[in-house]
Amino acid sequence: MTLVLQPEGGRRDRRRNLMVALILLVVFLFALAVFLLLIQGGKAPRAGLPRVLGDDAGKARFDRAVSPVSRPIAVAVSPDGRRMYVAESAGAYAVQVFETKGSPIAAMSPPHTTETTRQPMGVAVGTDGTVYVTDRRLRQIMMFEADGTYRDVLRPAGIDSWAPLAITVDRDGLIYVAEALDLPELQRHRIYVLQPDGVVVRQFGQKGDASSDLMFPSSLAVDGLGRIWVGDMTGVKVFGPDGVFKFRLRTEGEGAVALPGGMAVRNNEVYISDSINHRVVIYDASQDAVVPAGGFGTLGDGKGQFRYPAGIAISDSRIYIADRENGRIDIWTP
Repeated sequence: MTLVLQPEGGRRDRRRNLMVALILLVVFLFALAVFLLLIQGGKAPRAGLPRVLGDDAGKARFDRAVSPVSRPIAVAVSPDGRRMYVAESAGAYAVQVFETKGSPIAAMSPPHTTETTRQPMGVAVGTDGTVYVTDRRLRQIMMFEADGTYRDVLRPAGIDSWAPLAITVDRDGLIYVAEALDLPELQRHRIYVLQPDGVVVRQFGQKGDASSDLMFPSSLAVDGLGRIWVGDMTGVKVFGPDGVFKFRLRTEGEGAVALPGGMAVRNNEVYISDSINHRVVIYDASQDAVVPAGGFGTLGDGKGQFRYPAGIAISDSRIYIADRENGRIDIWTP
């Protein structure tokens, strides 16, 4: 047997390295203990989310929440403000109907479908009370009566195959639909304006990364000047009533929207849920130039907090927000 002797210098290096490791471990444990004490005292440092311009101005007050709802992704309110329609992106994959005070009424789904064959993504209510639901798997827009009774499919004239995603209705009853059809042989990322009978008034948009292009448009709103606000994977873009591109909102900094989850209009203000930053941003849209006008919400599961907020609906006296990962509809008073 051959013995290999460890040089004295090598043993000293090992002892020195061991001492350094022990010292670093002690420092780490001390720092961890201090941090835990700070958390208990509410003084731990936090990496804050981007602030909203004027978010301390009391633009809205949390009222109550309606739950449970399976990952709500869109919400709409009846013209009389008495019913709320919530599209679920999990569970039964249905549109749940509630009284706006929170009592459940019914569940809406197309006939001859199950939770494995349908996927509601958008919901809107027409001026006559008709409820429009876009379905990602069925690639259709279904129409329901106000009480949840299924009526028919809304088919745009001249379009045989499409993929509607988001939907809204303006005060004149025109229906705005965002399409995101992305197949190897066919790609359509565009906005349609329809009459209630399916006649296409206009269409615009194409897939791309230019300022005026669209990339999976998924939320819509029409402001008091008739401008069409479109939320997609790259942010929020605003088009004129004729479909001509106007401008886009910033995606970084105060008052910016990183990833829009839903949009709604109240008076001359546009409310946009910023999913990534777990808040709602408000823009003053009364003039040609829009400016940030406040906002509300922070990350969390408590009262007045959001986890990836999605669709928004607004009645005369309430703001309804699909708080997706908290599984509820948060109701605020403006």
